[in-house]
Amino acid sequence: MFPRGVQYGTSVSSFEKRHSKPIVDFEEGAFPPEEARLRCQLAALYRLVDLFNWSQGVFNHMTVRLPGDLMEILINPFGLLYHEQTASTLVKVDLDGNILHPGSTILGINQAGYTLHSAIHGARCDLLCVIHLHTPAVAAISATKCGLLPLCQESMIVGPVAYHDYQARFLYSTKICYSVDAKGILVDLKERESLVEDMGSCNVMILRNHGFVVGGRSIEEAFHLTYHLILACETQVST
Repeated sequence: MFPRGVQYGTSVSSFEKRHSKPIVDFEEGAFPPEEARLRCQLAALYRLVDLFNWSQGVFNHMTVRLPGDLMEILINPFGLLYHEQTASTLVKVDLDGNILHPGSTILGINQAGYTLHSAIHGARCDLLCVIHLHTPAVAAISATKCGLLPLCQESMIVGPVAYHDYQARFLYSTKICYSVDAKGILVDLKERESLVEDMGSCNVMILRNHGFVVGGRSIEEAFHLTYHLILACETQVST
């Protein structure tokens, strides 16, 4: 299993230069021990996703739920690229959208990320980590009526897949496209119920004409499912 950016010609020097910023960039005692550990692991996950060329600029998001009964999550600040994420930059928020710790930046959070992730974390306490991405192959499969087919062993590893009809209205001009009174998961808190209902007990959900959401009982499990989902979709697209 090799990151494609490295496998297909990225030089070692350019890779080291891009990922030379330390992940662990806070002093000991700055955060509670378990939060500190999860901050480091989530920041490492952002770097890994970037290494596999799954990131899209400053968009998409991945979260972890902090231990305890307060339902707090860590999410990336909106404005940093994935290879710029560090343990201290991550923002701590509650399920009501209140920022409990801004991290080491003043960037704030992506409202879309908060809405989607808080819905899943609030309903699925068994999931520690939630990953939302849209890679080309998964987006292509999400636009088909058949969805993901059992064509390879990777699709079997992924297990049951749920589907959610992504809904949003967009206003187009000659230069830009932006959401207006969006009905979908990007900004509407009412969409939470539909999202959670469609996901059910599955850990993998494809968002029609959009991308996917993967949840795991650990960060490692979430990455494992994400890797095999993307590979399964790439196999199906090329078949």
